[in-house]
Parts: sequence; C-alpha cells; structure tokens
Amino acid sequence: MQDASAQIIQDQIAYYRARANEYDEWFLRQGRYDHGPEWRQQWLAEVHEVQQRSTRSGLGETCWSWRRGPDGGPSSSHDTQTGSLR
Repeated sequence: MQDASAQIIQDQIAYYRARANEYDEWFLRQGRYDHGPEWRQQWLAEVHEVQQRSTRSGLGETCWSWRRGPDGGPSSSHDTQTGSLR
C-alpha cells in the first residue's frame, strides 16, 4: 500500500510540474490570463494583502516564498514585494 501511495504522490508531482508554466501565467496574469493593467494591479494588491496578513499571523515564509521577477513582477519562484506563491 505504501508503494501505491508513493506512486500517486509522484504522479501528482509530475502532473503539476508539467503544468507549472500555465500556472505561472495564471498567477502572473500573462498571455490568455492578462486582462489588462488595471486587473493585474488589483490582483497584485490582493496578493500583497494576503502576504501581509500571513506575515502578521506568524505564518510568513512558512507558507509563502517571494522573489521579484525580471520584469519587476512576481516570478515562478516568487517574492514578498509582489506576492506570488511558490
């Protein structure tokens, strides 16, 4: 049974890794997920609020990892300045 559980977890990891670029596009509001600068700014403001609340609650870096991307916005490894999830 443990081998079956380990295989399921490995399959899930592979599934999400294969789709990581699409998830990044969604989170970063790029490509088909880009609905204009106003929507992106609103999204980043909301993400920033969640980041601040998690920091104040003591969760901080335990549930969020942050890094500014090359365009000044969040990147796939993400940042406290912009608020994207890892």
